Amino acid sequence: MFYGISSKRYALYEFKNNEIIIKDYKLHGLGHLLNPYKNNIEWQKQIWEDILKLHHGFLFQEEIIEKYSKLYAISKLSVSSPLILKRFKEFNKNKSLSKQIKPFNFILIGQGNFKDVKPISAYSKDSQSVVHKSFINYKTGKILIGMKYWKNLADIIFQYANHPESKFLNGDKQGKLERRSLEDGEVKFIGKETKNIEEQALELEYSNEYSSIQSRVDFILGLSSKEANQKGVSKQTLSKIKKRLRNNPKRFNWKTKSVKKLRGD
Repeated sequence: MFYGISSKRYALYEFKNNEIIIKDYKLHGLGHLLNPYKNNIEWQKQIWEDILKLHHGFLFQEEIIEKYSKLYAISKLSVSSPLILKRFKEFNKNKSLSKQIKPFNFILIGQGNFKDVKPISAYSKDSQSVVHKSFINYKTGKILIGMKYWKNLADIIFQYANHPESKFLNGDKQGKLERRSLEDGEVKFIGKETKNIEEQALELEYSNEYSSIQSRVDFILGLSSKEANQKGVSKQTLSKIKKRLRNNPKRFNWKTKSVKKLRGD
């Protein structure tokens, strides 16, 4: 039998004598999470079994909440850019070099329960223990503490099982889905932001989503003074624009005359 949530989230299984036997399952949407248990069990397979038991009525939502609400959704990431390292400035303050978070060290990231909080913490082999300690809010750089900020696995499982299939019409409903029609839209250059794929976990729920803003940023930062001059922008002005963009890309003004010239607007 086949149970599909979306194009990359499905399981193949047998259903014999009221017993579910999983033959194959996909990790998309779960593979980035660390094993919440201290032993090497196939915990993603266990989650799929519980999703199928829930579907067939062998398990109730309350039982999933009880089983997974004390486990937390945590991922591992490398400190691969100055932007990530910058968030550990307060953490590293007054610490010896050996105890600081340094470039290419691993860190832990939690799924936040609040829109303005993204928990990050120093790496620990016992990843579940970090929810009891102080952590850094990636979005502000401030230090917080509290389990309420970390999303538990029960919530993740319910979100995972109810994930809409956006590639088809009526992808949030059960049954046979219809293909979408495609129309010509705006052309966007997306090649460069794949180099920042690891950092997507810090900004978005799903790592396969790309920001059109990032393509604009990469385009401006990639311009040479010769190319800018051809567009009517001096070398000095280009340098100032790049500096403002690097310092605060979220508050960067894209509507200035010089920026519009660079973009060809």
